Amino acid sequence: METSPEQLVCVDTHKTLKFYDFKHESEKAKKEQEEADYKQLSELIIEQFNIADTDRSGYLEEEEATPFLKMILTSYSEQYKNMDPEQQSEAIPRLFDWMDIDKSGKVTLREFKSSLLRVFSCQMPPGILD
Repeated sequence: METSPEQLVCVDTHKTLKFYDFKHESEKAKKEQEEADYKQLSELIIEQFNIADTDRSGYLEEEEATPFLKMILTSYSEQYKNMDPEQQSEAIPRLFDWMDIDKSGKVTLREFKSSLLRVFSCQMPPGILD
């Protein structure tokens, strides 16, 4: 009998070689976990946007967004966690500027959510968290 995390090979009572493939199951479980994490993060982003938008303007200015950006990066970005505090402070304005697609000096929920989900998916342009 031989095993691996992805496959079990054994002989049954009729001396027939049997292969039990677990690879697709582990990939399915991994994908389901990623989808659950993505959904949870999406809900958290909306919730935190509404909390940060203290003046109920429908958008966030950099000062309003900074605490949540620090929290989300600390929770979900290994690259950010590995920076020293000075680099982390410098990264926040770059990240906010990148999020501000229309360069209005503020981000809407749509800009905020799509940008942070791209951060989660490691789809940021180089230089944002360098």
